[in-house]
Amino acid sequence: DLDRREEAFGHLALGNRLSKAALGYEFKSDAVPYALSKVLLKAPLAAPDGARETGLRPIFVTGLPRTGTTLTERIMGREVKALTPADLAALGAEIRAGLAEYSDGSPVLVDKMPLNFRWIGYICAALPEARIVHLNRDPMAVAWSVYRHSFGGAGNGFAYDPADIARFMVMHRDLMAHWRAVCPGRIFDLDYADLVSAPEPTTRALAEFAGLEWSQDWLAPERGRGQVLTASADQVRRPIYRGSDDGWRRYEAQLAPLREALSAAGLI
Repeated sequence: DLDRREEAFGHLALGNRLSKAALGYEFKSDAVPYALSKVLLKAPLAAPDGARETGLRPIFVTGLPRTGTTLTERIMGREVKALTPADLAALGAEIRAGLAEYSDGSPVLVDKMPLNFRWIGYICAALPEARIVHLNRDPMAVAWSVYRHSFGGAGNGFAYDPADIARFMVMHRDLMAHWRAVCPGRIFDLDYADLVSAPEPTTRALAEFAGLEWSQDWLAPERGRGQVLTASADQVRRPIYRGSDDGWRRYEAQLAPLREALSAAGLI
């Protein structure tokens, strides 16, 4: 706010180094389960059996943190081991039972946990009735937003080091390419820029994919009464707005190493 950018960014960088050290984060802690998932789920899944109904149809909203998952959930909430069939049936039953505790009798439940993108293949295999919504956003906007937030818990341990952020984003890109091949037709890729610049056609397409009835309420997520416990709690209480993707440019000089890392990885 005072436009003392060098000083402000210095404090941010120091705080993030301390956060990473406190968490003891190492990138391999994320890389190993991702690699294992590619081994366990590598063949394309069969199309879901439309006749199989379980009474609750979950929709999973996923993506990197800070890509618009909270906004999307808010909009939709307006109304070498082989996995055996028994493994998947047991997993599906466990997930359905857990989700049913939160559905309050509703036939549709929207689960908004960004890092669930790690488990998309398992979700599709265990829950044929589930829909997957995956958010995409400008990589520099995502990287900056992740870096400048202090997250609760250790799940986002990669967020405090520009090198870790770049490596995590590459891993996310590669895993999503794998899931799209394994789960053809099951993933709806939602672009954040489209969501905020053309909300009506974008949310209509989203509603059609999810099997939900679209209404004008989808254009006013700020009117939703549900609790928001994520870092987006303030933003989603405002009308849908543009411009946040360019916020990183204020610190363009300080973010040059991060931009170079993303460029080298082919993300920008």
